[in-house]
Amino acid sequence: MKKIYPTLLIIFALLLAVLTACGQSTTPNNTEPSPTPTAAPIATPTPIPTPVPQADVFALTADMPGYISLGFIHTLNDEFYNRLPFTYTELGAAMWIADTLLHMGHPAENIQIQSFSWEDTVPLQAFIRLPDVETAVSMFAGHADDARNYSQNVILTVPGRSDSTRTIIVGAHYDSVYTPGASDNASGTALLMESAYRLLHQDNYYTILYIFFGAEEIGLLGAYYFIEGLSQSKLDDIIVMINADVLIESGRSGFGTTQIVDYEHVENNVTAQINAIAQGLADSHGIYLINEHRLTRMGSDHLPFVEAGLSVVVLASLDIAVLHTPYDCIHYLNERWPGMVDEVMWRFSIFLDKMLMEISAMY
Repeated sequence: MKKIYPTLLIIFALLLAVLTACGQSTTPNNTEPSPTPTAAPIATPTPIPTPVPQADVFALTADMPGYISLGFIHTLNDEFYNRLPFTYTELGAAMWIADTLLHMGHPAENIQIQSFSWEDTVPLQAFIRLPDVETAVSMFAGHADDARNYSQNVILTVPGRSDSTRTIIVGAHYDSVYTPGASDNASGTALLMESAYRLLHQDNYYTILYIFFGAEEIGLLGAYYFIEGLSQSKLDDIIVMINADVLIESGRSGFGTTQIVDYEHVENNVTAQINAIAQGLADSHGIYLINEHRLTRMGSDHLPFVEAGLSVVVLASLDIAVLHTPYDCIHYLNERWPGMVDEVMWRFSIFLDKMLMEISAMY
């Protein structure tokens, strides 16, 4: 036992030295330690996260229509809620969309950020006449705490075959009012993003433009700005404009298609094909989308294209449950109607894929 004592003393001395080096034995008993610094508030906008899902997730879910879009809805809902037009948060969402498209494998030269100022849109304001961007954002979308003088469209070009100059436009606005904006309109944005991934593996004949519109909530300004910049020859090359907005309000999914000529709704070869594709999905696969012409009159980004005399298709929910309320949140929707969002996104994803691959200008 006597031989152990020197060993214990050595161990005790070593422990005392370590504690002293860590600062745990140098503070007198009557002195309070310095307070732990608190983190500074995170400045807006929310930092752009690493694009998700990652490449391996894309590969695993490539054959599951609608599944990929669910992750995009969650990201926009949770990371970019309150995506008010003409704000830094809206800009953050736009950059995340562009980064994710790049991460999918689309070449950088095919992804464009089309910026426009508030002053650029003044001549295009069909629904509003307000003096400045802060007033517009506050009145139509909520608070304008991080307002800026610019909004932007994100445009992805997926080239078609070299012997065709015709284009199909697929659009959805990504901005929101003062809500998480899951249905309005993370759902439409996510549908386009998944479709853009799927098209990487398809041989599309026509060029397809995916346009993620900014500043929809205060007068469809992104859509108006885009179409005003097109030449007549570019307009003539557009076969159809497909618009996705407010998809997950309920389980009743609808579409409407039209062209207006001399103030009259008409059916043409393209609208007839769309109706036939929807009917074929119902007859062969039990996938039902209700044909509701009234959807073509809803206030959304297809209207500037209607006014230009183009054929349009509108994809939307037939019911309104959470639009422009705090309940427009993916977590509430999943809790309130389990499985509804998954089924609706599956349905619209299949329909959009079929339209993009089967619509023909030569029908």
